[in-house]
Amino acid sequence: MTTNYPELSDLVNLMEGRPSTNGWDVVCSYSVHQLNAFLKSQYEAGKLAREVVLTTEREDPITEMKYTVRYDIQFASPVLSFIAGRSGFATLTMPINEGSFARIIMADVEKRTIPIPGGRYSVQAIVPLAARSRGTPAKSSSMTMS
Repeated sequence: MTTNYPELSDLVNLMEGRPSTNGWDVVCSYSVHQLNAFLKSQYEAGKLAREVVLTTEREDPITEMKYTVRYDIQFASPVLSFIAGRSGFATLTMPINEGSFARIIMADVEKRTIPIPGGRYSVQAIVPLAARSRGTPAKSSSMTMS
C-alpha cells in the first residue's frame, strides 16, 4: 500500500487560516538563560531599543512657572525573569547605562542637566507571555511576542 503525502508547500497552503493543532496545546519551552541570550543577541544586532527620549511638562508649585523635563535614557541589554506564583507573566528589566540625563528646560532654554548614573537604576515592566490561538497565520502575517 502506497500513501502519497502532499508536498510541504501544498500542506502549508491547505492549513492556512485553519486550526492546525487539532485542539491540542502546543508548548515551547526555553530556559531563562536561552531567552536572555536571545534578547542580548537582538540588542547587540540593534533590533531593540537602546535610547529613549521622554518629556513631561511640569509646573513649579511655588513660582507657578512651567518647565519641561526631558529624559535621555540609554539602555543596556534587557533581562527577562519569571515571577514566582504569577503564571503567564514575566518581568522585563532594562538597566540604564552611563550617558543618560534628565534636562530641565524653561522657556526653551536648558537650565540644568542632571546625569543619571549607569548601573544604579533600571526600568522594569511586567509583561504577559505570548499566546496564539485560532489557527495558522496567513503567509503574509507573522506571529510576535508581546
